[in-house]
Amino acid sequence: MANIYWYQCKKCNLLIKKDSYPRTTNCPSGGFHNWNKLGEFGFVNYQCRKCAMTLQTKSFPGTVNCSSGGFHNWVKL
Repeated sequence: MANIYWYQCKKCNLLIKKDSYPRTTNCPSGGFHNWNKLGEFGFVNYQCRKCAMTLQTKSFPGTVNCSSGGFHNWVKL
């Protein structure tokens, strides 16, 4: 079975989990999605203090491209 990862588009901030790199077409912000892999899906809950995004990963999520600017500031819930 393939591993599942969280991906966030740098342009529209869409967050999805998928077992392969997501398609880039049809970004609602125009043109193509620009995906950033945040981490492998798991059961530890994290929330960004800046943008309030929540996700569940196996380990600490990636920090780049917070929709509130700069880097995500994750806190374990």
